[in-house]
Amino acid sequence: MNRIALATGVAVLCLPASALAARSSGVVLSVSSAQRTIQVIGRTHAVGGYHYHGHLPALRRGSRITFARFGQRIGDVRTDGRRATRLTFSGTVVGTGAAQAVVRLADGDTVRLHSIRVRGLGGGSLTDGSDVLVTETLGSDPQTTLTVTHLGARSTPPEHVGSSPSPPSQVQAVGTIVEIDPTSFVLQPAGGAELRFDITPAQLWDLQMVLCNVASVLYTPGDMTVTSDDVTFANNNSTSGQCADPGPPSEDGADDAIGPITQLTLSSVTVSTENGPMRFASTIDLTNNFLVGDTVDVSYAQGSGGTLSATDIEYDDYDAIGVVTAVSAGSVTITDSSTGQSRTFTDDPSNDTFEGISVGDDIDVSYYDSNGHIVVDYVTDLSKP
Repeated sequence: MNRIALATGVAVLCLPASALAARSSGVVLSVSSAQRTIQVIGRTHAVGGYHYHGHLPALRRGSRITFARFGQRIGDVRTDGRRATRLTFSGTVVGTGAAQAVVRLADGDTVRLHSIRVRGLGGGSLTDGSDVLVTETLGSDPQTTLTVTHLGARSTPPEHVGSSPSPPSQVQAVGTIVEIDPTSFVLQPAGGAELRFDITPAQLWDLQMVLCNVASVLYTPGDMTVTSDDVTFANNNSTSGQCADPGPPSEDGADDAIGPITQLTLSSVTVSTENGPMRFASTIDLTNNFLVGDTVDVSYAQGSGGTLSATDIEYDDYDAIGVVTAVSAGSVTITDSSTGQSRTFTDDPSNDTFEGISVGDDIDVSYYDSNGHIVVDYVTDLSKP
């Protein structure tokens, strides 16, 4: 999973909820109430796997929904009761048999399809690695058709004399996030070479990507620029190798450096300080919560050879104290006691960030800056003992 919710959730100061997570729409492929996960077919036919929070309306395969997306989590799921009569989603063939196939979806999950019909490139034949568009009709007479859009490595596409070359189709890469920068990230496929993808800071913020996410990326060969819609996450992060929790630090840092994170790797963190960039070798867990752009306070120790080792990282918090004048499941407004100005914080209602807060309460909102967004670290109700 990517960024886990903070102790009291994530909130944005003086911004509409859409600035944190725009509403998306899709069609339900599957729901697991036991694991609180849901698979959603998006507008590009890619399947995204998400954890959901809060109450879900009555949903079934094919339900049309809208939702707020927070990286790998979704909330505020709504449906008008409509149901698709046909499901269409993309995937890559990873196994074949008599009238059946195993297809890997964009979220890394696999699905076994039976009684299939095959058409498209290669004369309607399937091989491992073929990209397909799966069409399933729902109802009393279900049918499943696989349309081959890109041939597997063992297939040779037929030649058409005089025909113009078709545009390159998208391919899928699945692997672990091993580096994150302000405008790019690096994916390490299992047994393959690292792939660097370009992305805008705004799209990266939408993803809420952290190290060791297991991700699937759809891209066009020769063009490594992607958007948040091209990236989906598996339900769990990698916890092996360098993604394993290193445990508590072995030493205490006597010095501190403050600034926004400009790079995260599996072995280091780089922070932009008032004296310039500082790179710290990490002896602590960087795979949980921290995003590029988070403004942090790094405690570090300096070795005899001049190496810097991060021994602790905390968000560089500020406090807003005031009396609550309005509150709902997704927002709270206070009159700031130091400035007398009204300040509003909003958040995904399913995070329960403002649960237990009432009008008239005196609260302390601890917050920090992240990539131009003001994010709540925690909220303390000063009116309660």
